[in-house]
Amino acid sequence: TSLTQRYPSNQFCWKVLGALLGNKGKKREALNANRKAVNLSPKDFESQNNLGNALKALGKLDEAINSYKTSISLKPDYAGAYYNLALCLETTGKLEESKITYEKFIYLKSDYPEAYFNLGNVLQKLNEYEKAEINFKKALKLNPSYTEAYNNLGVVLRFLGRLKESEKNFEQVIKLNPNYFEAYNNLGLTQQELGKYEEAINCFRKVIYIKSDFEEAHYNLGITLEELGKFDESKESYKNAIKLNSNNANYHNNIGMVLHELGKLDASEQSYNKAIKLNGNHADANFNLSMLLNLKGDLKKGFNLYNWRYHKNKNFVKAPRKELVCNSIDEVKNKNFLVYEEQGIGDIIQFYRYLNLPQLNKSNVTFKVKSNLHKLLKNSNNNIKISDSYPERSNIDFECPLLSLPNLFKTEINSIPNYVPYLKVDSKNVERWARKLKSEKFKIGICWQGSKKKIDRGRSFSLSLFKDISKLHEIELISLYKGEEENQILNIDFNLRTLGNDFDKGNDAFIDTAAVMMNCDLIITSDTVIAHLAGALGCPVWVALKLIPDWRWMLNRKDSPWYPTMTLYRQKNLNDWDFVFKLIKEDLLKIL
Repeated sequence: TSLTQRYPSNQFCWKVLGALLGNKGKKREALNANRKAVNLSPKDFESQNNLGNALKALGKLDEAINSYKTSISLKPDYAGAYYNLALCLETTGKLEESKITYEKFIYLKSDYPEAYFNLGNVLQKLNEYEKAEINFKKALKLNPSYTEAYNNLGVVLRFLGRLKESEKNFEQVIKLNPNYFEAYNNLGLTQQELGKYEEAINCFRKVIYIKSDFEEAHYNLGITLEELGKFDESKESYKNAIKLNSNNANYHNNIGMVLHELGKLDASEQSYNKAIKLNGNHADANFNLSMLLNLKGDLKKGFNLYNWRYHKNKNFVKAPRKELVCNSIDEVKNKNFLVYEEQGIGDIIQFYRYLNLPQLNKSNVTFKVKSNLHKLLKNSNNNIKISDSYPERSNIDFECPLLSLPNLFKTEINSIPNYVPYLKVDSKNVERWARKLKSEKFKIGICWQGSKKKIDRGRSFSLSLFKDISKLHEIELISLYKGEEENQILNIDFNLRTLGNDFDKGNDAFIDTAAVMMNCDLIITSDTVIAHLAGALGCPVWVALKLIPDWRWMLNRKDSPWYPTMTLYRQKNLNDWDFVFKLIKEDLLKIL
């Protein structure tokens, strides 16, 4: 300072003073000194760069960018200004420009690992994951102990679906730094995707041990516990996340899901509404609320909110094009109306009924659905065209996904179209199976397993639960199940008739299953497609349900308003299937 007082026109003194003040954290004084240096020598590229640093330190990023650019214009090969400019551009979200600037810096100085690391981060934000991977690896080649680069490379590899490689990178981070809590969190997320739920839980708990206020770890732990059906523990984890941050809509939505599974439906509804209050466009919270309202029987409000599924992840359902949206079923009269499949086969069978309604008789309806269901559906409705491809745009006046029809028809409990059968079976196939299954016994077709995906969420149960029923006099159990869990049949110690390798073999789904059902006296099944097929065929069907079932089965009723030939058997306590099968056995004894 004394030198600048003695030599107020000495630009070098002001430049040195600016640097010293900046190093001591005296941001305002540093800015003034650097401005003085620039004013004394506007063409000094170093002073322009230093001024940029001083402006950046005070958050004046646009001015800083201009200073860095001025420095570069004065000396086009000044690497330091490129690096500082790239950092500033990245911070302001100008990612494409930042990327180009990092690349220019690397051209001038190719041995600086932080530059490759930062460029990798920018490329990751731009979803250019393969290029990001290359740059993180270059950073690691220059610095094999660069923990942040290993960590971010692991994140990129997870996005690329290379989960095993991702896992190894996070493990390497932890080996280098056992207290790197972000790496434990990322490792947990990767293990979660690999289905290593217990390992993931250990990782998230390690994060919490190292840094108890890391809210994301509590949230991720809650998700993993929920995945394993440990709903009480999951609820506590979500509560901990909410304590740390009560304004995160995701936390309230997820605790709502767990409360739903635990049967605390009013509390669940409050949580969904809290999430929506924090973020009115939270698609998952709105969609989850719709399913809760449907579960409670408020179908009018529920099906209206159900359209939020359009805004969930892009693979859930394709939203109708804006110009083809219809708001009332009356609009499609005498029009070309495209309805397209969505979700699972059970959903397709359940809601196919709407295409048979007389309100559509004067419409030219095309139902786009997977080809393996064509034979099953074509037997049942001659008024619609069934296709496995979308019509030309010129042949569509309106369109909607299948499960939007209840909302268009303004469906309420008392207006559910529940006439059955609305699916028909080829009579020759029914006769063929009648000859094969000829028996005087009371024939019960059974299914114990649904989807193996997350959506199953406790709907399925063990085949062994049918053992007591199999011992009843003059009962014959017939397996209707095809899939991964057929191996359970090898381990049972009671009689179960299987239908051979030719059963439903080929490209047409459920043709034999439907014919066999028509030859059974009763169907007993878990909540899966078999329940819907039996209900649509008008077969007597008993469905075993978990404590809080899927929304379509509603609450506290033994019948289903969707299927008049269906009887529902509900758990009294979570996961208590023995109670359900005790009720089923008691009712069987009454009719045998």
